Amino acid sequence: AKAPAAAAPLATMAAEAARWADEAIAARDPVHVRDRLGMKGCKHFAEYLDLQRLAAELGDGAARARALRAVERAAAAEAYHAFLGQREASARWREDSMSYLRALYLSGEL
Repeated sequence: AKAPAAAAPLATMAAEAARWADEAIAARDPVHVRDRLGMKGCKHFAEYLDLQRLAAELGDGAARARALRAVERAAAAEAYHAFLGQREASARWREDSMSYLRALYLSGEL
């Protein structure tokens, strides 16, 4: 029987996942995720930022820069903030408000 391959160290896995999330999926663009893919943009954006933060903490030198570029783009996009003017009873407010605040918190942790 073959011996199982050694698991990749957590830092390597986090760095690879962070690069993949930046290059292969649109999570770094919350407006695109919501408008084009029909998913919760703020939630995916917060998860993206959290993954980049973890990768940076584990030694991925480029993760922080990727996340800060994404934060800058999102903050500049009027559509990212558009739901803030909606009434609290709106579906988008219910879906995005906590993730929006979480993304703000995570951007401060970078």
